[in-house]
Order: sequence, then structure tokens, then C-alpha cells
Amino acid sequence: MRKALSLIFVVFLAMTPEPAAAGQMVVIEASGVNLAPGQMIDDAKTIEIPVGAKITLISESGSVSVIEGPYSGAPGKEGAGGADNGLIASLAQLIGGKPAQSAALGLMRAAKNEPSPSAWVVDLRRSGSQCVKAGEKPVLWRAASQKAATLSLRALPTGGKANVKIAAGTDQIAWPDGVVIKDGGQYLARVSGNATASKLVLRLIPADLPTDPHRAAWMADMGCTVQAKALLAGL
Repeated sequence: MRKALSLIFVVFLAMTPEPAAAGQMVVIEASGVNLAPGQMIDDAKTIEIPVGAKITLISESGSVSVIEGPYSGAPGKEGAGGADNGLIASLAQLIGGKPAQSAALGLMRAAKNEPSPSAWVVDLRRSGSQCVKAGEKPVLWRAASQKAATLSLRALPTGGKANVKIAAGTDQIAWPDGVVIKDGGQYLARVSGNATASKLVLRLIPADLPTDPHRAAWMADMGCTVQAKALLAGL
């Protein structure tokens, strides 16, 4: 009898669902509240958002939540499906970074240099890695100018080359057909009138990444930090 009761108790424990583990969320923007961009919080822990304050959070599944005060409660619970602990850690590092290297998203929007209009353009002012969507033709961008110019784009070391006329007042240029797009490809870009050329390295963003936060984390890993932060700033 005692063995039978013990067996029933073991079966009961096995059938009892375990409480869902708390997930993590990362703060990407916050105003009027004692939370900082890049800070990770427990999605089951009560937070207090006063009147007039607002926070934007990203969950482990990549979903974005905007909470405006007054609010008191847990920021949200995510189901087990699709949870990605690594996503939160990557975004926290991207947004928060080291104190000497960190830059708030708000400061990016108010940068002294004219910011590019989108995370999805290739900024001709910057050398280094720039991320574009796989399967789509990249759009090149220059800072607004009232002067006409010519863009010279060449694949390195000895690839295709194209010269593209840019009309006065035009800041976006379609990628020329004569230059092959490839992941990891290196390109030399020069806009006439500029003192220096830019050496670009294209990184093609995989089409199977499920959300913009996942894309931002991937972009940051590839060295496209400015674009990744711009993407998060637009959420």
C-alpha cells in the first residue's frame, strides 16, 4: 500500500506543470523613469511607470512593447516558443555598451553630422561593414547636396566598375547593375568633390531572421553598428 501511494505521488509530481521560467526583456528607450537603455529586466517583475513616462522594451521573441505611464505591473510574459536568450544579451550590449563607447539612441537622432534617412541605405561617407537585405538591390546614400556629382563604384580587387551621375539635390542612388553584389564583397566608392573615397564591405542580412530586433543583433555582430542602432531607433 505504501509503495502504491509513493508511486501515485511520483506520477502526480510528474504531471504537475512547472511554473514558467521568467524571461528577460531589454530596454531600448526610456523617458521619465529610472531605467536606462540597454538595461535588462525580468518580464514577470512589477515595474512602476509614472504619469508622463514611457519605456520601449524588446522581449526574447523579438516583439516590441511600448508602455506609457501610469502603469504598475509586469511588463509581459512570453511563451516558451521562439524565446531567444541570446537576443536580449546581444541587444543589451549593442544599446548599452561600455561606458566609454555607449551612445544613446536619442543622441544618434540628434547627431551633429546629418544622419542617414534609414537603416537600409549604404552610407557613402563611411568605410567599413554595411549591411543590406539579401535578395534586394542596395540603395546608396550621400548627404544632401545642391550640386550634381558623379559616383564611381568599383568592386575590389579587380571587379566591375560603374560611374553614376547624381543630379543636384539627389541623395539616394540605386546600386549600379555593372557591379556584382556579394556577401563580404569589398568596394571602393568615391563621390566627385569629396576629398576621400570610402572602402565598403557589404554584409547580406539573411532572409530568415524573424524580426527587426533579430536583424539588428545580426547586423551588430557583423560590424554594422550604426545601422543596427538606427533600426532599433525606428521601432
